[in-house]
Formats: sequence, C-alpha cells, structure tokens
Amino acid sequence: MLPLFQDLHQLQYGLVISVQLFLTFNETDLLVREQHKLVQSLLVDVTVLLQFSVAFLKLLPELTELEVLVLVKGISWQRTQLAYLLHTLLFLLQKKASLAC
Repeated sequence: MLPLFQDLHQLQYGLVISVQLFLTFNETDLLVREQHKLVQSLLVDVTVLLQFSVAFLKLLPELTELEVLVLVKGISWQRTQLAYLLHTLLFLLQKKASLAC
C-alpha cells in the first residue's frame, strides 16, 4: 500500500510542477510582449525627440535669445525633461559662443 501512495504523491508532485512551469512560461511570454511594446514606444519617443532637436538646431540661428527663452518656457510646462535638455543645449551653445569671441 505504501508504494501506491508514493506513486500517487510523485504523480501529484509532477502535475504541480508541470502547472507551475506552464504558468512561468505564460508569465514570461506576457513580460516579453510588454517589453516589446515598451521598447517600440521608447523608439518612437526617441525618434520624435531627435526630429525635434534637429529642427530646433536648424531654427536656432534664426531665433533671437528672447524667442528661445519663450520657446523653452513653453516646453517646460509640457515636459520638464525636454526643457532641461534644451536648457543644457542652450547653455553649451552660449558657452561655445563666448569661447569663440
């Protein structure tokens, strides 16, 4: 009788492990799909940021300092990080211009 209980216990243990393994694979699949969506979203955001930066750099020589400050102020209401990036970019451009003089 004892070997029968041992066999049933091993069968039950095998089923539990199989279910846990399936759930782990299922969770992994869901995480990979979510990661794929996040990476695609990040790539779109980076592309938009690069397009904006290129357009801004092309437009920069035509803008007066006041217009640039108004532009940065308007952006800061929407996206603090982008404003910080533009602020740093402007600081570096001013520093480069002062060194060139």
